[in-house]
Amino acid sequence: MTQRQEKIIQQSITLFNEKGVSNVKISDITVALDISLGNLTYYYKTKRGLITSILDVMVKDRANLLSTSEQLLAAGKWIDLIKSYLIFQLKYSFFYRDILDLNRLNDTAKLLYETEVNNVIRFNKNSIIMSISKGFIKSEPITGLYDGVAANTWAIHQAWFIKRAIFGANKVTMDEPIRAIMNLYYPFLTPKGLEEMSKINHQENIIEI
Repeated sequence: MTQRQEKIIQQSITLFNEKGVSNVKISDITVALDISLGNLTYYYKTKRGLITSILDVMVKDRANLLSTSEQLLAAGKWIDLIKSYLIFQLKYSFFYRDILDLNRLNDTAKLLYETEVNNVIRFNKNSIIMSISKGFIKSEPITGLYDGVAANTWAIHQAWFIKRAIFGANKVTMDEPIRAIMNLYYPFLTPKGLEEMSKINHQENIIEI
């Protein structure tokens, strides 16, 4: 990918996040970049083609995030783990907010969204399994219960994202979903897990944006 293409993609992401996918025209991107229409269409003939390239970049970025998340999980850096996904959601907020519009413009958007949801829930479940092995979370009291916990963790992320998009970052900070997720897991923590959570709660500024 050329430097020009990277600039086009990053500016497009910024505009999509700010205005919404359906409200951004190719001409808006060229104006923001101060380039001619021909300079943009040389690389991306249509908005559909541009979106396809943006989604490809997002998928690669998501793969890098997964690798980082696995490292954070292994190190027991729970807050950093949650924040890393929240930051990813904000970086590609158009994807989570405008999925219906994207689905009309790109044939793979729906599949990408479904894959994203399933991957996040699967990662949450694996995190629970690892936490059980380390003695932080109790063994599953009822078969399938932690599947629901893993899905609800994803739901908290999504609810926070929508609420933040509506009310703004000043009113809806990263503190909110992190606390909600911690509260969700609280009943399932072992004494060791409760001790670890107590340490987290006493650390200053750990959940500031």
